[in-house]
Amino acid sequence: MGETGKTQRISQEDIGRQLRFCEKLRELNEARPGGPPLACVQTYGCQQNVADSQRLMGMLRDMGCGFTQDPGRAEIIVINTCAIRENAEKWKVDTQRIVVQGSSAGGHLAACYGAFWNQELLKEDLDPPAEEWKPRGMLLSYPVITSDPGYAHKGSFENLLGEEYEALAEKVSVEKQVTKDMPPCFIWHTMDDDTVPVENSLLLTEALHREGIPSELHIFPEGEHGLSLASPVVERENGHGVQPECARWIELADAWLERLFA
Repeated sequence: MGETGKTQRISQEDIGRQLRFCEKLRELNEARPGGPPLACVQTYGCQQNVADSQRLMGMLRDMGCGFTQDPGRAEIIVINTCAIRENAEKWKVDTQRIVVQGSSAGGHLAACYGAFWNQELLKEDLDPPAEEWKPRGMLLSYPVITSDPGYAHKGSFENLLGEEYEALAEKVSVEKQVTKDMPPCFIWHTMDDDTVPVENSLLLTEALHREGIPSELHIFPEGEHGLSLASPVVERENGHGVQPECARWIELADAWLERLFA
């Protein structure tokens, strides 16, 4: 969506840029013969800088993921997903093993894609059949989910919706849009998060449970917002960003993916 909250048409430049990202899948999978042919479309939030995002991608690559990456539009996630499917043989990807991953505001984008993949919001701008758009799973790190004034990260919704904030905020409050068509979900958050309250993940998990969608939620007692890997690999200049107990989330996610695709 653009600044006014209206869906933007996808340009050929957009498509070309994303297809170049998709080419990384072929390189990664060819360099890892016999590895799990899993693809991950990653989104990221406003507090997750590019360096942290690249390190997170590196860790997930070690788990067998090839990657495309998108900074903020659901339509381009569709383009990436469709491009992966169309080039599956060339890039050595199993089309039944495509997941989306997002952190913070990027978690909202990934969750919205999981909720809206078969709705008119995306169909009106894109041609491929909707059944090709659905991801097999979602990996969400401290995601923005709800527009409820008590728990919302209002800035994320204002950035997304612009002048249409009042009209559309509830529509993109993900916990209110969960249906039985949403894919399984892995979520982690911290109780100490004072930027995106933990209630965002709790509300989403409750909604997923209500609809019978398999989900796994991990809540760690301590840790600031935007931890990314939470390991020394992503330590900031001020010494923040390391929370050893939270760093286990990547192993937990790996185990979840193993079970998901067993």
